[in-house]
This record gives sequence, structure tokens and C-alpha cells, in this order.
Amino acid sequence: MMGSEITEKGVVLLRACGFICKVFNSNRRVRTKDWIDIWACKHGRTWLIEVKGKGDRLKPGQEKFIRELENHLGPHLIYILAKSVDDFQQISEL
Repeated sequence: MMGSEITEKGVVLLRACGFICKVFNSNRRVRTKDWIDIWACKHGRTWLIEVKGKGDRLKPGQEKFIRELENHLGPHLIYILAKSVDDFQQISEL
């Protein structure tokens, strides 16, 4: 499945479960290079979600962003690399 399809279906799922979601990768007017694809929050937790479809890979700038972010993650700020809609299902169950 392509990343855009995973993003679309994942956001629909999360919103149906009461999440607030903001998609960054579809807005070509705002430069969001190396930033995550989706910001989602619910009940005091925030997920930073990078979506990669079949054959997609993290770019060097995205890998650097993740390394810089790692020391700041915790129970209320969570990074996830989503490669399928199943990954969004797991988020929705938390």
C-alpha cells in the first residue's frame, strides 16, 4: 500500500476513535521537510507519526530528526513509524 493510502485510512481510523489529527505531508504550500507526516493527540498523549508505504525509506533528514527527538520522548510524547494501517489500529487501542 502506498504511503498516501496508509495516511488517509489511518487518519480516518484515529479520528473515528476520538483523536485530533493534523496531516502535514499533504500541504505543499507549507515547507515541512523532515517533519513528521501526522500529529495526533488524545487524552494528554501526543503521537508524532511518520508514514512509509511499500518501498519507502526514511530520508537522512528524517533519521536525524528522530535521533534528536529520542531523548525527549516519554509516556506523553510518542514517535511511531507507521508502515501499515495495522500500526494505526495499535495506536487507537492505547
